[in-house]
Amino acid sequence: MGYYSAAGDTMDAFRRSIDDESSIFLRAVSFYKKQGLFRLEGEMYKRILGDSKPEDIREWYQRRSFSPVHESGIDGLLFFPGPVDELIAGFDMLKPLYRYLWSISPAAKRPDSLR
Repeated sequence: MGYYSAAGDTMDAFRRSIDDESSIFLRAVSFYKKQGLFRLEGEMYKRILGDSKPEDIREWYQRRSFSPVHESGIDGLLFFPGPVDELIAGFDMLKPLYRYLWSISPAAKRPDSLR
């Protein structure tokens, strides 16, 4: 989940939404620093964007695209019902970010009949 190979205008809209209402964005990603399950991946711009932004915003703001990623090796959990529970917990943790990204997407602004 995230913006994988995002178009420039998509990421520009993402950064504008952060600029306009950073408190809403920070609430959506508040889970990130408190967990150890996901790491943020995605190519970063070489040129610094938002250098006056706080670090917790700049980490996202500076990217061409991004996605929270979790990788796990093959372990005992794989052979028991645990992976399902872990997937549910992980996606539940990401839910505020998903809702935020959906709220700023062009599709969210279309009439229901076009979604």
